[in-house]
Amino acid sequence: LVSKDRLIDPKIADAAFSLAKDTISDPVEGRFATVLLRVSDIQPAVNRTFADVKDQVKDKVATTKAETQLQAQLDQVEDLRSAGKSLKDIGNELKLEFFEIPQVDRTNKDAVGKPAIMIQDSQGVLNSAFSSGVGIENDVVELSNGGYAWLDVIDITAQKQKPFDEVKAEAKQLTIAKERSRLVTELANKLIERADKGEAMSVLATAAGAAKAETTPPFNRTTTPQGMSRDSVTRAFTLAKGKAGSAPDSNDKNRIVFKVTEITPAPALSEAQRTTLTSDLKNAISDENLSEYVLGLQARLGTHIFEEEFKKATGRATDEQSPQ
Repeated sequence: LVSKDRLIDPKIADAAFSLAKDTISDPVEGRFATVLLRVSDIQPAVNRTFADVKDQVKDKVATTKAETQLQAQLDQVEDLRSAGKSLKDIGNELKLEFFEIPQVDRTNKDAVGKPAIMIQDSQGVLNSAFSSGVGIENDVVELSNGGYAWLDVIDITAQKQKPFDEVKAEAKQLTIAKERSRLVTELANKLIERADKGEAMSVLATAAGAAKAETTPPFNRTTTPQGMSRDSVTRAFTLAKGKAGSAPDSNDKNRIVFKVTEITPAPALSEAQRTTLTSDLKNAISDENLSEYVLGLQARLGTHIFEEEFKKATGRATDEQSPQ
């Protein structure tokens, strides 16, 4: 459930809260997209006492206070940077945590292959670092927990190829894994050919060194029976009855060879199911169009998406409060 004040687009909010239960709106041209609205449930507004909301009020006051303090500290750091102080000196002066990273690559590995930046949003910091240069004052990096990170690039090591002795063991493992994958895929393709020609799966299982062939219970696109993987289920639904196929197992180390022995047509949709499916498809199309639009803007303008605000704008934010 979501209250009206949680929808930041006034036009969409007004349209949503003017609908009766289980009715679908006409297309509503909102701030970010044109949408169709459907109200699945309505609960009367509830006037809560202070005792009911005091914990929320305390949390909000504490959050507001913390944000104010954080902004003040942000301004302090920027002022000290403008005065020419190093990040290390600023960290000591303001008692902020300072990390000195001797060496890091784009995958957040140090010189010996261990994680170098030990914070949750390390990739954001890395992206900023690798798009910067020595002596450049970088913009502050916003972290997902509401905090900030600053960085300076002290030196850049030119990219170079590792000596063979350093990568010999890794290269050997990759070569073995690649060859094994090729041989397994080759064997799977041969078994598929034999299955399509009518050989029993039990015979093929013995030929492949498996203990036995297993028959799954009936399943649909959204279920994964024992012995199958999501990839094999997806592949199975592309095959005709009597045809065989293969796909990686759940660990992506082996391949599952299977044969479709029976296909049960889906029953006709009831009117309620048809209505639900139509609504779901419309919502999916709307979401896809909005996503493409936002991704296009982000690629062109380099925008940063504030996920919480995006959810509010598209009506996806939920709240435990009843609609009011």
